[in-house]
Amino acid sequence: TKQYEHLNQCLKDNRKMVCLLADGTSEDVEKCQKILNETDASSRSQQVLIFSEPDIQTCLSRPYFCSHSEWNFLTFRRLCQDSLPNGKLSAIYDCADVHRWEVYSQWRDKLCCSSVPELRGIDSCDEVQSVCTSNPLIEDIIRDKLIGIFELENDYVPPVEQPLGHLLMNTTMQENIHHNNPLELFNTWQSPSETGNLQKPGHSQPWIQNDGCCECRSHPMPHFFHSSHNASASGYPDDKHQPIQITISALETVDVSIAIELLHGRYYAEFNDYF
Repeated sequence: TKQYEHLNQCLKDNRKMVCLLADGTSEDVEKCQKILNETDASSRSQQVLIFSEPDIQTCLSRPYFCSHSEWNFLTFRRLCQDSLPNGKLSAIYDCADVHRWEVYSQWRDKLCCSSVPELRGIDSCDEVQSVCTSNPLIEDIIRDKLIGIFELENDYVPPVEQPLGHLLMNTTMQENIHHNNPLELFNTWQSPSETGNLQKPGHSQPWIQNDGCCECRSHPMPHFFHSSHNASASGYPDDKHQPIQITISALETVDVSIAIELLHGRYYAEFNDYF
């Protein structure tokens, strides 16, 4: 829709710098810059990665949508790539798959130790550690007959193999600046203030709430704007559609800054283009 087009355009136009360490940990950008300045060129690219990502909080704070909107916790996806035992590199994947695998592994272990009919006759549970035994047949049965239950409970398909979570140290690929719909590059999580499964955003409290642009309310204005004469002269039922002429007298040269509040999210792009 047009509203999402405006939101995606905002995400394209507004980006912020972030820094990740090689292990995927977030770090202050200034501290990372200091590390880069103090490290020799041969190793600096392997220690920290500074790049830009869409400023989701700035854009979600703007009333692009007509109705009231609520957003769960969103994070810009990180890309990972692992070194395989054969010396080759894995396919590039979303680093969030590491967490998704952990959730799946815990679910699978409970299944193995719950005497489900599908695993009957198979020694599926290591009762000492309460985990699945290392029988490859177990995974085949779960993927073939039981994986639909997991997908229904968690709203995603788990990775087929365990990802290692090695951050891809490539600025261009992490940024993906030219993506047409940047909102698609964000993962939706449960609010960090809530406990439970992060992969169930529908069970969480909203992270950001925003009144719709169609729900704007009249704000108090100076007495001049409240006069019935001005309201009737404008032809509008409110008091804010008035041409204004201001005269400022000064004894010396001054700088004047004009602040304009936009009350309708539809016009942000046009305003930015004009000014």
